[in-house]
Parts: sequence; C-alpha cells; structure tokens
Amino acid sequence: MTISIDRTQWPKSSQKFGAANYDDRALHYENLAYRCRKCEASFVFTAEAQKSAYEIQKKNTSWFPKLCATCQEDLEKFRAEDCEYQLRWNRNQDDLKVNQEFLQRWLFVTARN
Repeated sequence: MTISIDRTQWPKSSQKFGAANYDDRALHYENLAYRCRKCEASFVFTAEAQKSAYEIQKKNTSWFPKLCATCQEDLEKFRAEDCEYQLRWNRNQDDLKVNQEFLQRWLFVTARN
C-alpha cells in the first residue's frame, strides 16, 4: 500500500535540509520492514504510520521506530510507572527510602526504560 507524501506538512527541518529517508523524487510512503531493537521481531512501519509520524506528529523524517508495537507498549508502561514512583518518592522520600519492596520495584522499572 502507498500513500501520497505531502512534504509541505513535514517539519520545517525536514523541508529545509531534505528528507533523510526519502529520495527527492519519492511521491508516496511505502510500508517498510524493520527489526525490533529489543526483541528482534520483524515489524512493518506502515505507510499510514509514516504519514502520521511525519505530517501530523511532525517528527523529523530521519526518525523511524526502533521497537515493535509490543515492546513500545511495554516501554510506555514502564515509563508511566517510573513517573508514578518518582512522584511517590518526591512526596514521601523519608518513608520510602527504607521500603525495600518499593525500591526494588522502582529499580526494576527504571532498568526497563
């Protein structure tokens, strides 16, 4: 599947300095196969996802996903949990600095980020 490229919607840096992953003559996004950096599973960066990333989210065209959907979802969960632990720590550091269960889980979560 292909989807038309609208370069006017790319972030200014991609418009000004060229599209890192796209030939100047390219007219369409095409599905691209990648391998997940974490689990090494194959996944596809779809034409739709490219259009969204570059034209709507305004990511630089040199950006591409490095994780499959499952690993990306896991990473986002760990990041959210890490933020929760940081907030708890900020509010109640004196009690939590001796809470082994809290510290071990936070360390586990932080190592996954």
